[in-house]
Amino acid sequence: MNPQRSRSGENETKAAALHASINHRFDLQSFFSTALHGALSGSTSTLTVPSLNTSLISVITNRIHFLLFLCLQGFALLLSALFFVSNNRPYQSKLKQIAPGIETPVVVGQNQHGSARWLQEEEWAHAFDCELFDLHHPFIRQLIQTGYDDLYFLRTDLKEEYNLENASSEVYSESEHLG
Repeated sequence: MNPQRSRSGENETKAAALHASINHRFDLQSFFSTALHGALSGSTSTLTVPSLNTSLISVITNRIHFLLFLCLQGFALLLSALFFVSNNRPYQSKLKQIAPGIETPVVVGQNQHGSARWLQEEEWAHAFDCELFDLHHPFIRQLIQTGYDDLYFLRTDLKEEYNLENASSEVYSESEHLG
């Protein structure tokens, strides 16, 4: 496929989308400005949605309505420009170093979602249940002394030696053993 042609197609698609959005914004602005002009000038007592024909005729023939329409268009354009100017970079927050190589965002806002923080050491006792053991109690001393006795994988004197001579080279078949 020709790269020039694909770029041209993309540009045409973008131009068509921009044209459609401008047309929709123009239509909405003309409806809104006609309703607002009617309410401000006193020609209508209630806000109603006028027809497109009525809106366009009023914008074209009435100078004050045309100026109101231009003001609304300028305001929309100004808001669009401000949005693009102020939204040109990703959000970045300040970081607090928790440990070497670990950083988390600092607390911001009014302690709502996203305002998590690390507890201070003074707050630990209130946030978590904790028990203190008397390490000199006889029962605790016995547990400390015998705690590793049943952990065979840690004891080197009970580890089995693996010998290749004792290993079986038979092929296991489930059908023979299920019987």
